[in-house]
Amino acid sequence: MSSPSVINLLIVDRSRSDIDHIAQTLRGDGYQIELIDTDQTETARNAIDYQPLELILLRVGGSLPTIAEMRLMVAEARQDIPIIAVVDDDGFLYFAPIGGWDSQVLVGQRVVLEGRGVLRAQQRVIAPSGATGLVTSGTFSPTLERSIGLARLPADVGDRCQVDVRHKYCPARIVQPPFVRYGQSLID
Repeated sequence: MSSPSVINLLIVDRSRSDIDHIAQTLRGDGYQIELIDTDQTETARNAIDYQPLELILLRVGGSLPTIAEMRLMVAEARQDIPIIAVVDDDGFLYFAPIGGWDSQVLVGQRVVLEGRGVLRAQQRVIAPSGATGLVTSGTFSPTLERSIGLARLPADVGDRCQVDVRHKYCPARIVQPPFVRYGQSLID
């Protein structure tokens, strides 16, 4: 007889009975479960950052993290978790793939850092509404004498945001392309 398969599982839910039921069902099917359960966003983020995970079960609703927030956490941690299984409030289980196209996200928005620091890929962008996005690439521009980058942002971000640069929130602006034309700044 072969040894049971191990599943490293993160469950983000408030219902202890649902968490226990899912774990018991998987163990009954012959799986060994390494379970991390939480209803806190920061605990979920730490688990994604520091634990090897195969699956995330997330209940949608209330003050729990949203699917978009979980996708962002996975992307920021550069993890390869192929599926988030989502349990909604009616008890239905469905699967949401990681990645893909999100119609509410604007890709390739130009971001200019207002203060000191350099934009780099995977830095978090926070809109005034609290919505989050992600820097996809960034560098220092000698012509502009400031940091510039491209980011995936929520559609309703506006023209101001903040970027998490080494755990410090730095003010930034969203500008229209291009940054520079014929050696002259187009962002001021």
